[in-house]
Amino acid sequence: MPYPREQAAERIVQLLRNVTRTLRGKQRGPEHVHDLEITLGQLHCLRQVGELGQPTMGDLADGLRLSPSTVTGLVDELVLRGLVERLEDAEDRRIVRVALTATGRRHRDQHKRVQQQRLGRVFAALSDEDLRRIESALERLNEVVAEAAESEDPSACREES
Repeated sequence: MPYPREQAAERIVQLLRNVTRTLRGKQRGPEHVHDLEITLGQLHCLRQVGELGQPTMGDLADGLRLSPSTVTGLVDELVLRGLVERLEDAEDRRIVRVALTATGRRHRDQHKRVQQQRLGRVFAALSDEDLRRIESALERLNEVVAEAAESEDPSACREES
């Protein structure tokens, strides 16, 4: 009897959603993203700015896979909260770059520490072999998803505003 691929795919998606929801739902106290007074979207934007250094707005939109207008709104809010700043490009004044402020770095680092602690407690309940299998399976899934994305129209993955 063949493996029930369609049901397995649905089950995997549901399991990934459950893990994500459960981890998010357990966030309480000052480390919770809402207690940092930023939305989850703003947090993703903040992390992406940190990963990219001083990205242009276009780089940020590409990295987040969002429309430029959506990213502009996220950046506007982060600027108002003092978490990022807009910088003029040294070589081309028409280009606007985004950089973390000291407060933005603290927010990002605080969230990362709390997330690592939370996941550390969860992973402590798993054996080394369980962790190796999960890591291997997710690496393979990531490879296949990346290959599929390369063969598709990249604009199909972008959010429309």
